[in-house]
Amino acid sequence: NSLRLDWDQVCPPPLEGEEVYIAGNPPFLGKAKQDKNQKADRDFVFTGKIKTFKALDFVAGWTFKAGNYIRGRRAKAALVSTNSLCQGASVPLLWPTVLGDDIEIFFAHRSFKWRNSAAKNAAVICAITGLQNVSTAPKRLFDGELETSVPHINAYLIGHEDVWIKGKGKSSWGLPHMAFGCMPYDAGELILSPEERATFVSSHPRSEKFLRRLMGSQEVVKGVERHCLWISDVELVEALQIPPVADRIERTRIARLKMKDKAGKALAERPHQFREHIAPTHHAILIPSVTSERRPYLPVAMVGADVIASNLNQVLYDAPEWCVALIASRLHLVWIATVCGKLKSDFRYSNTLGWNTFPVPKFSDDQLAQLSVSARRILKTRYQHYPKTIADLYDPDKMPNDLRQAHRDNDDLLETMYIGRPFRNDTERLEK
Repeated sequence: NSLRLDWDQVCPPPLEGEEVYIAGNPPFLGKAKQDKNQKADRDFVFTGKIKTFKALDFVAGWTFKAGNYIRGRRAKAALVSTNSLCQGASVPLLWPTVLGDDIEIFFAHRSFKWRNSAAKNAAVICAITGLQNVSTAPKRLFDGELETSVPHINAYLIGHEDVWIKGKGKSSWGLPHMAFGCMPYDAGELILSPEERATFVSSHPRSEKFLRRLMGSQEVVKGVERHCLWISDVELVEALQIPPVADRIERTRIARLKMKDKAGKALAERPHQFREHIAPTHHAILIPSVTSERRPYLPVAMVGADVIASNLNQVLYDAPEWCVALIASRLHLVWIATVCGKLKSDFRYSNTLGWNTFPVPKFSDDQLAQLSVSARRILKTRYQHYPKTIADLYDPDKMPNDLRQAHRDNDDLLETMYIGRPFRNDTERLEK
């Protein structure tokens, strides 16, 4: 077991002129797919060395041991791993202990899809990192067919100095609070299709006051329509007088009591509500938690107080319009793509890791007003193409010219507030 063994015992330091090669095939397993023996191996490697390591992929153990093996020796290591090691929360957890002041990444290949010839083999999104003792020689960075020479490669596989982006409980830059949407935790009993909603209202008109539009990521991006029961504590007695509403509430109570986790069972005490019962006063800005990497901008929507956001969105409740201009910018997409984790190759948006760490300058009131106007222009341009959805409008091959121009103007406006002019490219955006 290569995670349990001391590699020096198997491959002692080579004598002058000798070369030693270590080859292996470690499993690519996320934390949810590791069995108890693999978790025990992981714990053996990291306990006492990294404070929080249980979120790391199993393959992280080999990267950690390879760094220790070559430290102080005329040696190099290179590993193919899941690309999760070089993004999101894994970077500040793992890499400061691997690299330190004496080990560096001397070449890297950014994310690529890899599958072998095995039957029913699922493609894995991988990255390659080469480790060596620190040298002054240029480093090689590969991205598809492109190779660049850079003085340093950091753990995000960017040609830049080492930076560790850690999640924050609130914005470091004074941005409005972003929260998860409301998790139903209801086995589907509090959620209604358009047809079910119509049946409720036609047979029991009083039920309409307890129905709201529900929007998760698919509703934001693809225009899917769903609704939900939304009942405050003071309205519960009235709601229970409506038979189909009372039936849904009782079915939710029973479903929660049957749940294995304690949180679900506890929610059986208030079966008329989602886990969170939060609605905007005026409006809400919704950002899907997972979105395709093909889109040139992150999806974002502004909805009214009659809409409930599910936990598949991050939400800014009653936040200023200029927040839309930030989220819908190229600058923000590049940031999220770099510091947040991914689900396969899709962007996975994080409030703590992506929004709360996103650096912004000190905007003047006039600048915020300009950004609000820009946000409204983007939203208005979208509306002019109704009923096309965000999925339709942001297909990179089919994006309408007027919407593309609205985004370009928004980028130019925002980026000029950072450095006095638009950035030349994504590399310059990240360097700033």
